[in-house]
Amino acid sequence: MISEKTTQKQLSLLHQTWPLHGQMTVIKNGVFSRPEPTFRAPAEKIHRGLVFSYQGKLFREGWLWAISDGRYIPYQRVRGHLPRSVRKRRVGGVNWYRAGRVLDTAAKQPLAGIWPYSSERHVADRGQSMTVEAVRPLLPTKVEQRELQRVKQAIARVQQPDSVVIAHLTDTHFSSYASPSTARSLHYLKTVSYYAKDTALDLIVHNGDLTDGVVDKRYELTDMKQAVAALQLSQRPVLISQGNHDDNSGYARDVDSQFYDQVITNPEANQIKGATFAGLLDNRLVTNANHAVYGRYKVPDSPVNVIILDGFDQPDDLPGYRSRYDFRHGWTHFSPAQQTWLRETLTALPDDEMALVFTHIMPHGLPFDRHGNYNEFAATNQRGGADEGDAIRAILRQYQQRTGNLIAVVAGHTHIDDYAYQDGINWIVSTCAITDRGLGRLKRRFNTRYEQAWDVFSVNPSTRELYRIRYGYHNRRGFLGRVHWRGFKGKFTF
Repeated sequence: MISEKTTQKQLSLLHQTWPLHGQMTVIKNGVFSRPEPTFRAPAEKIHRGLVFSYQGKLFREGWLWAISDGRYIPYQRVRGHLPRSVRKRRVGGVNWYRAGRVLDTAAKQPLAGIWPYSSERHVADRGQSMTVEAVRPLLPTKVEQRELQRVKQAIARVQQPDSVVIAHLTDTHFSSYASPSTARSLHYLKTVSYYAKDTALDLIVHNGDLTDGVVDKRYELTDMKQAVAALQLSQRPVLISQGNHDDNSGYARDVDSQFYDQVITNPEANQIKGATFAGLLDNRLVTNANHAVYGRYKVPDSPVNVIILDGFDQPDDLPGYRSRYDFRHGWTHFSPAQQTWLRETLTALPDDEMALVFTHIMPHGLPFDRHGNYNEFAATNQRGGADEGDAIRAILRQYQQRTGNLIAVVAGHTHIDDYAYQDGINWIVSTCAITDRGLGRLKRRFNTRYEQAWDVFSVNPSTRELYRIRYGYHNRRGFLGRVHWRGFKGKFTF
C-alpha cells in the first residue's frame, strides 16, 4: 500500500515510534514478544488471556507492534486500509477494542490517521495522491479564476459604501497525513487568502477545525503552523476560533487510550494561531483562566463588532489518564467566565453598533430547518455543556430583544449548510471546507467548481442587510426552508 504515492512526510511518520499508553489482552494463540521489532529476532510465546501494559507502538514489516517494557509484540497485520475498531468488552468502566490478535484499550490504531492506511476511502480521493502544497501565494486555475471572479462580482452588486466584507470558512481539517482531501485543504486556505488580498476585504474568520487532529502532537503542531501561514498570505486581519479537532484531543482520547499527553494546550496553540490575531481581540488570550479563544474585534471605521466565542472552554491542566468526557473532542463548554465576558461586552456596546457572532459549535437545542426539529449533531454530545450553551443563548437573546442589533450567529462543526431562526436571531451553519465529509461529498471532486466551499459575507449597516455569497458547493436545502428576518434582513446569494 505504500506504493500509493505516499509522501516522504508520511514515510517518516510511519518509521517513527509513537509514544502511546494503554493495555492489551491477548485473545489468540500465536502471539510472541521479541527483543527487537523484527520477525528475525528470537521469540518468546505469550499465552492467551495475558494482560500487559504498553508504552508505545510502531509499524514494521507489515505489522503493528506494541512496546511493552522493552519487548516488541506484533499484534495486528495491516493489509490495505485499516479496519474500524469494534468495541468487544467493557470491564470496570474501561472499553476494550478488537485489534488483530488482542483487545486494546485504544479505540483506534495510529495508522488510522495515516494515508493510505486510514480506514475510509472517499470519492474525492479516488485516483489522487498525497500532495501537500508549499505555503506560497496561490496561482489559481482557470476554474478557480472563474469562480473567484463570480464571487467578486456578486459582492460588488450588493455592497454599500459602509459595507463590511468578511471571508468565512470552517472545518478545513488540514492534515499532511490523513488523506489526499485533508492535504488538499491547504489549497483552500490559500484560495481564501488570495481572494482576501485581491479584494482587500475587512477580515477573514476561520471558524474552527483548522487541522484534523489525527496524528502525534509533534506533527499536528507543524501542520497548524502551515495552515496559519497559508492564512497569513492574505495580509489581512485573521481570526481563528477553537474547534473540537484543533487540540488533538480526539487522537489523545481514541489512540492514546484517554491519556492527556497528546493534547495541544491552549497556550501552545495560541503561540501559533494567536499570532494571526496580532492584538485584534480585545480579550487577550492570556487574561482568562483557560486561555480560551474568545473576544471582540471592532472593525475599523465601522459600527460592526465581530464576536468570537469558544465552545470548548475548559482547563488544559489534566495530566495522565482521564474520562472520555474530559476531552474537548465533541464535548461542549462555555465557561462561566466566558458567559460573564459576553454579557458585559454586549451590554457595553453603544446602541448604534452591531454584533456578528462566530462560534465553531452552536449552543444546545436550536431547531434547524434541515431536520425540521433539532440539529442532532450540534445538540448532542454537549454533556455538561448544555446548560452553559443555554446561558449563552439567553445572553444573546436578551441583547437582541434590547437592541435588535445582533446580525447573526455563524457556526460550522456539522459539515452541512443549515439555518434556524429563533429568539429573533439568525443562526447560520456553514458546511465544511474539506471535500471528503458532510453533505455533497459525492459531488465535490478535485479541480471542479464544487470542490471548495466557503463564504463571503457583506454586512451592510445602513440598510441593515446581510448578504452571503458562496464560493463553490452549497446545499440549497439548508438555506431555502423557512427564513424569517427581524432587525437585519438576510439575503443568501449563490
